[in-house]
Amino acid sequence: INTDGTTSDGSHFRRIDETTFMLNYVKYKIRDGHIEVIGYDSSEIELTLKGKVDLYSTIEIDNVSYNVREIENMAFYECSSLKEINIPNSINVIGSRVFAGCKFLEKVNLPNSINIIYSETFSRCSSLAHIDIPESVEEIGESAFSYCSSLTHIDIPESVEEIGASAFYKCSSLTHIDIPESVEEIGGYAFYGC
Repeated sequence: INTDGTTSDGSHFRRIDETTFMLNYVKYKIRDGHIEVIGYDSSEIELTLKGKVDLYSTIEIDNVSYNVREIENMAFYECSSLKEINIPNSINVIGSRVFAGCKFLEKVNLPNSINIIYSETFSRCSSLAHIDIPESVEEIGESAFSYCSSLTHIDIPESVEEIGASAFYKCSSLTHIDIPESVEEIGGYAFYGC
């Protein structure tokens, strides 16, 4: 991001305050020497981006380069205009309920840099038919994929040790799942209503 507010790739930029800004209709915040994704502009994601969001891995602003490391809890909560999102490998935390209620989200790539899929991260993503869980994930949190009614199959990698309560609750289209020997704990109601 140049000092005059223009960007190297032509993306839309708007400064909100000293540490917060919008870049291509996604809200970012500088915290503790890195950047977090904290929100979005729903109407512009629909109208301008046609539902497809590409998050940045590094952003240079005010002549300082920052890694984008985290998507804050509920950052895209109930973003009904979101259809596809690309998450870079710089991100190592995707918080709770980040995509909960994104009912038209069809495509998401999870980076190999995350260890936990937190509670309700994809809850009620009713258009999500497939997702690849990376081999870095050790825990699938409570209700992580609950009510993902289009999810047909899930491959759980050997790295996963815990599947939280209600993790796949009411995934009514789920027909196939392989649970590896690495899993030590499966919470109550994990596959209820499948």
